[in-house]
Amino acid sequence: MLRLSIPPTSADRVVANVAAHYTNPLIQNCARAATWAADEHVLGAITAATWVLSRAGDARQRAVADHLAITVALAVVAPKLVKKAVDRTRPDRVVVGHDRHGVKTSGNPHDSFPSGHSVHIGAVVSALSWAFPEKAWALRAAGVLVAGTRVAVLAHWSTDILIGLTMERSSSEVPVGSRTWRAEGRLEPGSMGAFAWAPRSSIPRKTGQNKPVGPTQVVRLDGGPPETKLEHQWHPMRILGDQR
Repeated sequence: MLRLSIPPTSADRVVANVAAHYTNPLIQNCARAATWAADEHVLGAITAATWVLSRAGDARQRAVADHLAITVALAVVAPKLVKKAVDRTRPDRVVVGHDRHGVKTSGNPHDSFPSGHSVHIGAVVSALSWAFPEKAWALRAAGVLVAGTRVAVLAHWSTDILIGLTMERSSSEVPVGSRTWRAEGRLEPGSMGAFAWAPRSSIPRKTGQNKPVGPTQVVRLDGGPPETKLEHQWHPMRILGDQR
């Protein structure tokens, strides 16, 4: 199969050379341990367990688990497909000299682009930020730190990481099954909020549009009976904060 060759940029080489020059076995071991947080097998197991446990929870917990499961599944598949079409040699085969200072080789030598770990991280961070918007910045900061360890271990060029993190949007902004979820009211446990859904085709694409989208089934978290109403200012694929 013919593969597209993408050479590293000059900035990629500068960053990789600095990482190779200032590393040692301790740094490498710590960085490699941190990258396990974004390993597809670890994420898959955690996501599967979360999904199973959520079945006994309320509507919000099931919605978040469904969204996370779909996001992680797409994030695992997407980089594999891209790697089949792109040929880019990993920096641990290019910039590391005879004394490797603890740098190990990672995966297929020509599968540098994109960073699968970064795609996984970006997708999980996006999914969790959707569920917990008040913690979005902390989640993003943690995601960037973990993704950066792939540069530290010289498994990827810096642009592999940047592209991987940006790929998460296409994998995370998907409907949960055939529904798109929106939360109303307070989101804290035990709150009196409700969850509403409507067919995705009827949802305005841009935030801020103020037009009805048809009957909407609302499942209340306060134990009240389901109700049907007409929704306005629908915000697709986002859990909104307190609207009161």
